[in-house]
Amino acid sequence: MPILKNMRHEKFCQNIILGLNQTESYRKAGYICTEETARANASELLTNTNIIERLNELREKAEKKFDITRERILQEYSRLAFSNLKNFFNDDGTMKLLNEIDEDSIRAIAGLEVEQIFKGGNKSKEVTGLLKKIKIADKKGALDSLARIKGMFVDKIEHSGKITIDDLVNGDAIDD
Repeated sequence: MPILKNMRHEKFCQNIILGLNQTESYRKAGYICTEETARANASELLTNTNIIERLNELREKAEKKFDITRERILQEYSRLAFSNLKNFFNDDGTMKLLNEIDEDSIRAIAGLEVEQIFKGGNKSKEVTGLLKKIKIADKKGALDSLARIKGMFVDKIEHSGKITIDDLVNGDAIDD
């Protein structure tokens, strides 16, 4: 599907793909209105078949461009969830150089900071060491995401039918 003829609709789709919510996407597409109106109109736009098709096309392009696959996402979550601090240190407790750390552990690094430690005054100051800080990605968040993917957590339970208090008290609502 080519770019949408209505440029506001196209911009709305582009904003959705960039990760904005539907209300923000609607307003940033050039519509001037209240938040409530933006929310309602954005919801309405998301039922438009041309919008749906364009969003699907843009998602597919992004997935291909950035090689986003289910397997790759699971692999990255696994790297974060199962990272081990021991992989960053030698047996004597010193920190390994980056080129000595395995690829999975490197990908679990969320931040790295190196500070020089000095001895002496202004003119005679000399570097005596380095303070290295590694921040590891959120293991719990990665584990929670993997658990959801595996169906270990239930976010929502749907049921239908009618159960009365009497049914619960008498045990009539319980299946054998």
